[in-house]
Amino acid sequence: MEQQQPTSDHDVEEAADGFYSPVRRPPVFDPAGAYRRSIAGQAMTPEEARKHRRRRRRTIDRVVGAGLLITLGAGGWFGYRPVWAKTKTSVRDAMVQEMKDVASAEQNYRSLYGSYTTDRTQLALADDGFNDVRIVSTAARTFCLSGDPLVGQKLYYSPDGGFSEVPCV
Repeated sequence: MEQQQPTSDHDVEEAADGFYSPVRRPPVFDPAGAYRRSIAGQAMTPEEARKHRRRRRRTIDRVVGAGLLITLGAGGWFGYRPVWAKTKTSVRDAMVQEMKDVASAEQNYRSLYGSYTTDRTQLALADDGFNDVRIVSTAARTFCLSGDPLVGQKLYYSPDGGFSEVPCV
């Protein structure tokens, strides 16, 4: 029998496409009653195929979850310090301003009555701010304030020593 030679380039391309095309097989009936489909040369039952898909999906979910945790962790790590420092600075600035207001009220009280007071209600001040500013002690020529911010170190103020983290009592 004589083989036909391809007569054109088109015939050669069709022959090559047929050679490299994937082999598709229909499901095979197993005498045990289960249909099997060939996947990469291995026969799998429908239950095994479902387990395989579930396992693959769990793996993808775990990889995506780990990537998300790493991304959030890195964002938190690099964003935490600047935000925390800014928060501490703004809270401290608010506390210092509140302590200056109390010190000014104490000076006004002394100019009117000749001495300082430990009762904050006698000072003409607005309501307390977020910080806990207290009049710790008074003497004839000085007084001591303590400020406990929501965030950060406790701060003390006296007219002689100014602001410091060391108690002025």
